[in-house]
This record gives sequence, C-alpha cells and structure tokens, in this order.
Amino acid sequence: MIQDFEYLAFISYKREDEKWAEWLQKKIEGYRLPARICKAHNLPPKLPRVFRDTTDIEPGPLSDTLQKSLDNSKFLIVVCSPRSARSYWVGEEINHFILSGRQDKILLFITDGIPYSADAETECLHPVIRENLPEMLGVNIHEEGSGWAYIKKEKAFIRLLSKSLDLSFDALWDRHRRKKINHALTSLLVFLLFLTGISFAWYINKPFNMAVGLKEVAPHSHQLSFPRSGAIMTLAFDNQQLKDTLYNSSDYAVFHNLPAKLRRSKARLSFKAIGYIALDTSLIPGETQVIPVSRDASYFGIIQGMVRNGPDDRLMADVEVEVLQIKTRTDANGRFRLVIPLTIQDTVYRATIRYHEKTINSNIIYPMQHNNLILNTIYLK
Repeated sequence: MIQDFEYLAFISYKREDEKWAEWLQKKIEGYRLPARICKAHNLPPKLPRVFRDTTDIEPGPLSDTLQKSLDNSKFLIVVCSPRSARSYWVGEEINHFILSGRQDKILLFITDGIPYSADAETECLHPVIRENLPEMLGVNIHEEGSGWAYIKKEKAFIRLLSKSLDLSFDALWDRHRRKKINHALTSLLVFLLFLTGISFAWYINKPFNMAVGLKEVAPHSHQLSFPRSGAIMTLAFDNQQLKDTLYNSSDYAVFHNLPAKLRRSKARLSFKAIGYIALDTSLIPGETQVIPVSRDASYFGIIQGMVRNGPDDRLMADVEVEVLQIKTRTDANGRFRLVIPLTIQDTVYRATIRYHEKTINSNIIYPMQHNNLILNTIYLK
C-alpha cells in the first residue's frame, strides 16, 4: 500500500538533469486520481510526496538522511541520461534499492540517450542497472508514439504513474488526455481573445533593445586573446549612430530603446577591432543578433628581421631561421621573412638560428602588428 510509505518515490538524478527531476516531482505531487479509480483500487486521491534531494552531496557514503529517505520511499525513479549514467551517486542510490531487495520497485524514466547502446556518449542506463538488472526496460519520452514532444512527455508521465500504481495506462491516459485538451482549448480561446485585442498595438509602438554578439567563423589560435582595447560596434539608421564597445568575445553589444519602425526596415552594423577583419553589413534589427567575424591572418602572422654578426655588426646571408618549426633563410642582405599560419599564431615568438652547425636560441621576436613593421635584429655571438 502506498499509504504505508512517507514518499511515493525517491527521484535519483544527476544535477544537470534537475529540470526533469523537478518536473516529475511537480507532476506527481499535483496529480489527482479519478474518484472511481480511487474507489476501485483503494487509493487516496492525492498521492504521497516525492523526495528530491536539492543539496550538493559531499564525497563519502550516502548520508543517513538519504538512506532514510530511500527506505521511506516505495519506488526509486531514476532519471536516465548519459549524464546520470556516469554519476557515482545515482549508482549508489540504485544499489541501495537493490541491496534492500526492492529491485522490482525501481522505475527508469529515460529523458536522453540510448539504452544499451554500448557507447559512453549515448548510453543512458547506469552500469549498476546494466550489470544487475540487464533486462529492465524504462519509460522513454522519445518512444511514446508520434506527435508533439509535449504529448510524448505527458504520455511518459502517465505510463510511469500507471506502473507505480499498478493501474491500466489506457484508463489513466484517456482521462488525462480529455482533461488536458479541454483545459488547453479553454485557455487558448481566452488567451487569443485577450491577446488579439492588445498585442498588435502594443508591439508596433513599443521601443525595443537589440543585443549583438560575435561568432568567430574562421579557424583561429586560442593564444590570441580578445584585444584589450575592445571592439567597437556601430549601429546606423536614418541619420543616427549608436555605439557600444565589447571587451570580451562572449559579450553582447546592447543598443537600447530602438524605435519600433526599425523592426520593419534595414540598418547598418559595423564591427572594428584590432586583429580582426572589419565588417560592415546591413541587417533587419531584432532583439538578438549574432554576426560572423574573422581574425586578420596577417595581423600577428608576419615576422621580419635581420641577422647580424655580433662582433662586426655585419649582415649575415644564408642563415637558417626557425620559428614554430617554420624555417627560412636570410637573403643576400641578411634579411628574413616568415608567415605564421593563423591557427598557431601568438603575440610573442622565439626563434632558433642555425649557422655553421651551431644552434642559437635568439632573443624574443615580436610579430608584425597592425601593418606596422617591427624589424627584429638577431645577433650571432
């Protein structure tokens, strides 16, 4: 009898799947059984509570509180996903039910991944389940027939509930579906009548804010940080210009209180930042935009310099210069030039000089910056 337990179920889940655990808890605790089913099966109209741990579990064995809550729960509902399949604590909670001889009271609710896939990236069943209960099947929200994701979720919930209460799925689902449809139609009608009356006028006259973010679309070196001087974003429309500066590639430039008419017209957006290719494009403003940007391959990528003999300051020809395993030789005037691919560029380089079977680690070489040549002189001691 479910009345003999403090909790109908203990929900075991990984913290990243908390939204599913919270959803299940609210659905179960808010569900009311039909009166005829309660009478026929001697069930209370309101189900017992569901236990969902919201604290961060510290390393070590299961706490006394968790063990007591597991023992006071009739069922263990496991939210199954590739994340929970790798969780130590989910395995401990499953193992506790198995060791207490209640493996038949474990219910699997699959939200993500593939059961028994043998692939660590997609496997959603915990090894404790696969090793000890290899034939166990679960309720999978993605396999509840065809239709909207919402309907599949609702079906999965009712199927889980029917398993826990040992009731017919069809009996519960038919009533649940009719109730949901009636409620949805009534709510939708009221909402549409209200929304139609006020939304259009409010929307076309309401100023809006626009956020613009960046997305690097070309390969680039992670050694090159975002410029400290920032990136200037300029939004131009009519005879007005609005500017904002970004100091991090993950930030958004925000333009406040744009006139509503911009939603139906084009504006110009420009982007300028040291080390990036400038961008000037047209767009139809919206509340959030992401623009593609690319690094300037030549900005940190060109190293030029000369090699001199230390004692007599003579320019040295045909000397090998190597930077990041890229090699060249000085010309007749003792000068060299290297082009560093974008994906391995850096703000500081160190060169290796080889001359007459000698290897010399040079002083630091700084790259070309913003089309201003920095000529590096390397002296052979």
